[in-house]
Amino acid sequence: MRRVVVCLGLLGACDIDGGAYDFPDGGVDATTIDAGPPTLLTRGVFHVVEGVELNPEGPVAYGQVEGRITTGDLRSLYDLEKTEGDCRLLTIDEPPFCQAFCAGVCIGPDVCVEAPRYLSAGTATIRGLLATINLAQQTDNIYLAVGELPPDLFTSEAVVRLTTSGDEVYWFVLSAGGVRSLVTDLPSSPLDLDVGGDITISWSNPDPSATVRLELIATNAYPGQPPPALLDCTTMDDGDLTIPASLLAEMPRIDATCVDVDCPRARLRRQHADSIIRSTVPIQLVVASEIRFAVSHQP
Repeated sequence: MRRVVVCLGLLGACDIDGGAYDFPDGGVDATTIDAGPPTLLTRGVFHVVEGVELNPEGPVAYGQVEGRITTGDLRSLYDLEKTEGDCRLLTIDEPPFCQAFCAGVCIGPDVCVEAPRYLSAGTATIRGLLATINLAQQTDNIYLAVGELPPDLFTSEAVVRLTTSGDEVYWFVLSAGGVRSLVTDLPSSPLDLDVGGDITISWSNPDPSATVRLELIATNAYPGQPPPALLDCTTMDDGDLTIPASLLAEMPRIDATCVDVDCPRARLRRQHADSIIRSTVPIQLVVASEIRFAVSHQP
């Protein structure tokens, strides 16, 4: 198996339910690690998201605008287990454990590294939305929208522009277009992955200029552990996406009844993105329409 660096937020370092829990981007361009202990990498992501969470009681719409540039947003703990079609399965043999007390972050067997921190890019401004939304820089340098957000943030014709003044990370400007709302055939009840065979998710009004990304996260055995497996599918927006049965057969359990931070819901996103490198740090702006939903998988 080939070891890859995975865009997985450190436990406690990102709001998983808020959508900042990221898998590797499409294209499998992650860094290959041939030897040595796992390393944490620096990376920045800003999200502008219109979303809907599916529930038996009815869908709940929400808006999300946030960003962070962290020195420890990535973990090199996962192996690329298998790829098929537009999807890939990443697994971890066992959670990291340090015998001695670790004052930072335990990222491998008895490998303790300094705790990550968030970097400042100065003031951050987002334009092109339906309403003026200010990003407030928190004391730990996480950027959060001020006040409660409406579920409708942008039009499909919008050009969303992120501008920063610069600080620890040199100033940058990113822009990405709005996307049409994602409307799928996903059920309000948990999606059963154990029906046998491939599973295809369909949506209306495909947009060839956008990508669609599905993220499934296996449920932890114990609270606080990294998920034992991740399943990530990325495709051009052509109206449907198929999860191969061969990957589902090797995916560990996903508990549809679990609702806490250790078992985030599945996420399907239609998105446009822009990226840049500043002060040697890769930074991305993602503008997306997403659907979060429950999944049941009992292999």
